[in-house]
Amino acid sequence: MYDTETLPIAQAVSRSIWPKRDEELKLGLRVDAIDHKKQWYPGSVIEITESADENCEESSTKVRIHFDNTSSKYDETYTIEDFNSGQVRPLYSHATPRTKP
Repeated sequence: MYDTETLPIAQAVSRSIWPKRDEELKLGLRVDAIDHKKQWYPGSVIEITESADENCEESSTKVRIHFDNTSSKYDETYTIEDFNSGQVRPLYSHATPRTKP
């Protein structure tokens, strides 16, 4: 007998590998993120880029998140500070899953 309810597994995996530093950010990480309209949506990290700041000697890492069931024009870019401040959270901690894929 197998458990066919994948929601608890998806939530546990997302929480267990949650990044605290730039180096821990991973492609494919499933997240809930707040968009520019202040609404929560589930999505995935689809791109990780590093950029050097002109005023600072450190580089900053940015991730692009693609929201589920949307066009790529709605993708948003976040930093590790957004993860730490709560604008990006583990999967289904704020957004509700759809009943059908």
